[in-house]
Amino acid sequence: WPNFKTYLKTGDPVVGKQLDRPQVVAMLDDARAQRVYAEAQLREILTLNPQEVWAKNYLAFLSFERGDMPQAERLIRESITTDPENPLSHLALGQLYLQQGKLKEFAAQMKVAFDLRAQGK
Repeated sequence: WPNFKTYLKTGDPVVGKQLDRPQVVAMLDDARAQRVYAEAQLREILTLNPQEVWAKNYLAFLSFERGDMPQAERLIRESITTDPENPLSHLALGQLYLQQGKLKEFAAQMKVAFDLRAQGK
């Protein structure tokens, strides 16, 4: 499984050959291409509207997948600054804390996200 995840993130041909499953490699290539396309579209949205919170949040989640935690954190913090009552922003920040092993902060952000969602936001 780690080789599949590595190949999905990097597209490293050496790892691709180690997988020895051409159909799976083709599917991973397609998934990576779709992620790259989605990231480009989200960046275009942010070029047109730098305050677009949802685009920042989705781009942050894609950054998580690529392992780019600094970019994910920057986007999440910008989202919360722009709209502190957006539950997805707090969910994303919670995910960031979870990845960093900050369980107390993770739980606090999950509570904020669920409370905001319960309020219909």
